[in-house]
Amino acid sequence: MTLVEREPSGSTDIIPGVEYGTFEKKTIYSEVCNRNKNFNVLLPAGYSCDKEYPVLYIFHGYWGNEDSLLDAGNPNYKIRKIIGNAIYV
Repeated sequence: MTLVEREPSGSTDIIPGVEYGTFEKKTIYSEVCNRNKNFNVLLPAGYSCDKEYPVLYIFHGYWGNEDSLLDAGNPNYKIRKIIGNAIYV
């Protein structure tokens, strides 16, 4: 296995015919922080609450927030496109 530091070329491109998921903002109360904490969930295209899905957790790191990895938060991180294209391939 080879470890790479960047996603493959084209992995952030919009591919015609690929259905990309949608983000939903959620909130949970943290007893550790004693306040509400926001997070985003990327629901796959065609999501159904009647179906179970695998889960992938992506953390933004110390200086970010829950929106840092969204296209609008930092355009260098195109998580929705990277994951959508990886599922498509």
